[in-house]
Amino acid sequence: MTPDADELRWDPLRGGWVVIATTRGRRPSDFAPTVTPVASSAPSCPFCDLETAQPHVLAERAVGNDRITVVPNLYPALRIEPEPETRERGLYVARAATGAHEVIVESRFHDRLLEQATRDHLAALLEVWQARSRDLVGDRRLQHVQVFKNCGRQAGATKSHPHSQLIASSIRPARVMRELALATAHFTCHHECLSCAVIAQERDERTRLVFDAGGAVAVAPFASRQPFETWVLPTEHAASFRDASPSSLSAVAATLEAILGPLQAATARAGYNLVIVDAPTTDSFEHGRQGLEQLEASHHWRIELTPRVLPGAGYELATETPINPTPPEAAAAHLRMLIDRK
Repeated sequence: MTPDADELRWDPLRGGWVVIATTRGRRPSDFAPTVTPVASSAPSCPFCDLETAQPHVLAERAVGNDRITVVPNLYPALRIEPEPETRERGLYVARAATGAHEVIVESRFHDRLLEQATRDHLAALLEVWQARSRDLVGDRRLQHVQVFKNCGRQAGATKSHPHSQLIASSIRPARVMRELALATAHFTCHHECLSCAVIAQERDERTRLVFDAGGAVAVAPFASRQPFETWVLPTEHAASFRDASPSSLSAVAATLEAILGPLQAATARAGYNLVIVDAPTTDSFEHGRQGLEQLEASHHWRIELTPRVLPGAGYELATETPINPTPPEAAAAHLRMLIDRK
C-alpha cells in the first residue's frame, strides 16, 4: 500500500533513515520520457578500437557477433605494485593505495546500451565480472572487490561506450562492514539471513515487487533513497557474488533483461549507477572459522540500480538522510506496468 502521508522509514539492510515525502508529489509519471541521442560511432573513443588504444587485454569473451573485453584502467584509482603498509602520524592514518582497477568493455558496438543486450549477453557479462572478481581475490592483500557501472553523465560516466569497472582494494569499506554487522546481528537474533527474509516479505506483500524470475527478484526497496531505486536479489543464498551459482546468475540476467529498459523509460534516461553489494574476501576475515561460517550464513549479495533523478541537497548532506518524493510502492507499480507493455 502506498503511504498517504510522509513517512520516515528505516533501512534494515543498509542502516539509516529515509524520508518518503509523499506530499511533495513526485508521481512516477512526472518523469516524462526524453531520449538523448547516442552517437553510432566515436572516432576518439578508446574502447572502439581496443587493439590500438589498449593492447593489454586481461580477458575476453565472445558473445554471438559481439564480445566483452577486460583491460586495465589507464588512469587507475589503485595500483597493484605498492605494498599496503600503514603509516600513522598522531590522529591520522594512511597507507599505500594498493589494489587493482579494471575496465570491462561490455560490447564492441559503441551505441549498444546495456538495456539493449540479450539475456545471453547479460549472463556472459555477469560471468566475466565474477571471473575477474575471483581472479583478483587470489591476491591475499586485497580485501574487497567492487563491481560497478556508471551509466550516463549524471551518474559519473566519462565515456559513452558501454563499459563497467572493477576496483579491488586492500581495505574493507565502511559501508560493507556496516551492512555485514546489521546482517550478522539479525542472524544472531533470528537465525535467518536478513536478505532472504526481505525477499520472502516482498514476495508476500507484492506491493514493492517489480519482477520475479523465480531464481531472482527485482524490488523497489522499502526505504528507497531515490525515485525508482531497484534492487535485484538472487533467491539462492550466497554470501558473495564470487560464489553465485550459474543458475543464480542466469536468473539475475533474466531479471536485468526485464527491468533495465522500463527503468530507463521511467526515469527519462536520467542515468543510473549499478553496484554489486558484495562481502569482503574471506581471507581478510580475522574471526576464525566460526566468524567465517557466520559471514557465509548472514550476508547475501545483490545488485543495486540507483537512477540519478534527484540531486542531494543540504539536509541530505548534513544528516545522511535522503528525501525521496516517490514512494517505492508507486514506483514499483509503474515499473510493473512498463514491463507488461514490453
